[in-house]
Amino acid sequence: MQVGKLGMGVALVSALSAAVLGAATASSPSPDLTPREVVEAQLAAFRSNDEPTADAGIARTAFRFASPENRRSTGPVEHFIAMVKNPLYAPLLNHRSAHLSDTTEKGDLARIKVTVLPEHGEEAAFVWILSRVRAEDCAGCWMTATVMRVDSKNSPFGIAALREPALR
Repeated sequence: MQVGKLGMGVALVSALSAAVLGAATASSPSPDLTPREVVEAQLAAFRSNDEPTADAGIARTAFRFASPENRRSTGPVEHFIAMVKNPLYAPLLNHRSAHLSDTTEKGDLARIKVTVLPEHGEEAAFVWILSRVRAEDCAGCWMTATVMRVDSKNSPFGIAALREPALR
């Protein structure tokens, strides 16, 4: 009987490890991903942006997780790449570490504060606003609606609430 329990425990740990690894390496939206897993996937892509080729992290992963509305407003992938390389968002690229707050979720909206320690310079903070998308190609997927740079010393959730009152 003990062997059976041990085998079940090993299977459960294996399944959980696979789920965590899958979320951490996700490169495309999926209804199975949580808002936090979406942000983690984008952060992993930003952290190793130039692997395997220049700007692959931004183009192949981060842009795919941008909501359809976000992609329409930021333009084609070339404009999205330029926007991320702008000094406002550049601390995300090749950052040394990232800390994510708890997820605040209300209906089809979610937000997460992310503080990164960039490759060079001082920490930078961002608020990710995500929405659950109804588009046919990914119905039910969490995708990034917007990312705002915020003052890391002040409460970014107060700032985010001004733009997204439904999240109060």
